[in-house]
Amino acid sequence: MPVAGCASPGAEAAQPPGHVRWDGQAVVVSGPDTAPFSQLSCHDVIGRAPDPALLVARLAALLGRGGLIHITEPDFHHWRRPANLDGWAGFAPGSRSHWFGAHTLTRLLADHGLWLVRRRRRLAPVIDLVARKG
Repeated sequence: MPVAGCASPGAEAAQPPGHVRWDGQAVVVSGPDTAPFSQLSCHDVIGRAPDPALLVARLAALLGRGGLIHITEPDFHHWRRPANLDGWAGFAPGSRSHWFGAHTLTRLLADHGLWLVRRRRRLAPVIDLVARKG
């Protein structure tokens, strides 16, 4: 199965084969390889979706059984998140509509059949985890 990454709107990164892109409204799959994917990477995208549950459901549908998804998101509940949100690089109220803690993001993934495999503890206020499709 192919591997793909999920980019947020306006992302300028090179698009690998089987690229998955969220255009602000929907998930768009492009390239010669298509779902089901064995791996997805999704960095700073889920919190930007108007309905994160809808986006996670679509990403889960793109993964094959046993497929892995690597997710990073700003951690709103991290002990090092600045008290003054205006000074936090992860704070983007114009483009971000949802804020997660590790527990709430893990629960959202589980609601869509994606089970936590590993969570990397970071000093920076970032959730960094890998989940597997059951």
